[in-house]
Amino acid sequence: MDIQLREEKEISIIDVEGKITMSDGCEKFREAVDSLLAHDKKKILVNLSKMEYIDSTGVGEMVSSLKTVENLGGQFKLVSLNNQAYSTFQLALLLPKFDVSKDELEALGKFK
Repeated sequence: MDIQLREEKEISIIDVEGKITMSDGCEKFREAVDSLLAHDKKKILVNLSKMEYIDSTGVGEMVSSLKTVENLGGQFKLVSLNNQAYSTFQLALLLPKFDVSKDELEALGKFK
């Protein structure tokens, strides 16, 4: 799993490539979010357009990150879920909890 961080205006974007699973990626993802929060970056967009797979542990990490960011007064949004990720979030009844956009331009426009 590879993570790239970039900024668009005051929004931090985490580009995820590969898998977010218990054995591959969860720790890297958590470290990326923690690093942004440590630098007072609380508007976070997670771009999943190149994510190959996410398991239940990865979904749990997303939920944990969402709660942490929101508890600090920030915003945490997702963009470009593939079919597998969408189904996983839907089966876990989590889609209503997340702000999910189809493309990055739409997602960036949702930040306050």
